[in-house]
Amino acid sequence: MATTLSARGERSISAYDSCIPETTDNIYDEESNPSGVISLALSENHLIHGHVVDFITKNFKIDERTATTYSGTTIGGVDLRKAVAKHINKHFKPAVPVGLKEVAIANGVTAICSMLAFMLGDVGDGILLMRPIYGKFENDLTMVAQCKTLYTNMDDTDPFVEDVVEKYAARLAQAKADGTNPRALLICNPHNPSGRCYPKSTLIALIKFCAQHNLHLISDEVYALTVFETADPSSTPFTSVLEIDTTGIIDPRYLHVEYGFSKDFGAPGLHIAALVTRNDEVQQSFEAIGLLHAPGGPSCAIVLAMLEDDNFVQDTLQLTRAKLAENYSLATGMLDKAGITYWKGGRAGFFLWIDLSRFLLPTDGSWNDHEREKILAETLLEGGIFLNPGAEWAERPGWFRLIFSHEKGKLEEGVKRLINTLYGQ
Repeated sequence: MATTLSARGERSISAYDSCIPETTDNIYDEESNPSGVISLALSENHLIHGHVVDFITKNFKIDERTATTYSGTTIGGVDLRKAVAKHINKHFKPAVPVGLKEVAIANGVTAICSMLAFMLGDVGDGILLMRPIYGKFENDLTMVAQCKTLYTNMDDTDPFVEDVVEKYAARLAQAKADGTNPRALLICNPHNPSGRCYPKSTLIALIKFCAQHNLHLISDEVYALTVFETADPSSTPFTSVLEIDTTGIIDPRYLHVEYGFSKDFGAPGLHIAALVTRNDEVQQSFEAIGLLHAPGGPSCAIVLAMLEDDNFVQDTLQLTRAKLAENYSLATGMLDKAGITYWKGGRAGFFLWIDLSRFLLPTDGSWNDHEREKILAETLLEGGIFLNPGAEWAERPGWFRLIFSHEKGKLEEGVKRLINTLYGQ
C-alpha cells in the first residue's frame, strides 16, 4: 500500500525507536510487581522526584501574566529568563555575566538542539560529535534540520585530553573531502554516557579548534549541576565553557550553551530548557522558530517559582549530589566485585558506560555486531533487566549505558539481576 506520508515523514518514523512492550507493560514495583522488568536505560533523576513534587504542590500558584499569556511564555517570558540568567551566573561562574537578552527558553534541550541545527546548518551540512555520545542527538540534528552527524572515532585517544582535536581535525578533513560542509562541533559536558567532565584545558583546545575552522561550538550542559563527590582520582571537576574567557580566542557569537531542568531538578515532564548565546542573529531566529517549540505557561511558572526560592535550589542540588554519590558507589562496587568494567573518571550525570563485550556471542559470521548486541539485550530482558543495545554510538560492540539514578533498593536489585543473568546464575 502506498504511503500517505512525505519522504520526511517516513524518515521520522524510521529514525525513532519504538518502545519495547516488556519495559512499559510489565514495570517492576517492589510491592505490587516484584517480578516486573527493571529498566536501567532511561536517564531520569528518580532520586528527587518526591522532593520536587512536594515543592510544586506546596508552592505553585497560577499567575495570569506569567502562566496564561503569550507575553509571559514566548521564549520563556521576561521573568523566567531573568531567573535563568541569575541561576547561570551563580552556578556556572561565567567569565562575562549572562544577561536577559542572552537567554531563550524552549520546551526541552531536544528542541533547542534541533533548532540550533536548523539555524546554523543547511540541509546536508555536518555537525561533529565524538563517539560514544548520547544516542538521540542523531534524531535532534537530522530529523528536522536534516544535517549530517559526523561521528568521530576516538580509537585509543582519551576524548577528554587536548590531543583529541587531532581526531576532530581528521574527521573534519574527511567530511570536506566527501563534499560535506561542517558547521559545528557538539559536545556533551558533563559527558553522556560516561559522566566525565572536560578539563578546562581541553575546552580551550576545542574552542581554538572551532575558531580555526570557523565552526560553532555547542556545549550541552544539561547535567552541569549533578556533579558529585567520588573517590576516583581520575575524575575532573565540571567547567562550563561560559567560565572561559574567550577574548582573543573565538568570536563569542560562535559559542552556544544548552541547559535544562530535566536532570538537575528531576523534572523532565515540565519540558523547560534554556539556550545561552551571545549571538543576536541566533536569538532573533530562535524567537521566530521558538513559536513552534514554546513551553507551557504553567511549566514556566513552576520553574520560575523554583529558581526564586534559593533554599529550594540549594537543597535540591545537595540532595541530588548526595544521593547520586551513594548510588554511584553502590553500582560501581557491585560491578567491580563482579569483574564488569566501565569507563573510569565519571562524577556527574546518572550513568555508567559499561563493557559487556565479553558476554556477546562469538564473531563467527552468523550475526553482525548490532544483532549480537540485540541478542544480549534480549537475554538480559529475560532476566528481568533492560539495557538499550547500540544506543550511544559506541565504536566497539558490547558497550551499554547503565542508569543508576533509581531508588537504592531498585538499583541494587537491577544490578544484581544484570550480574546474575550475565553469569548464568
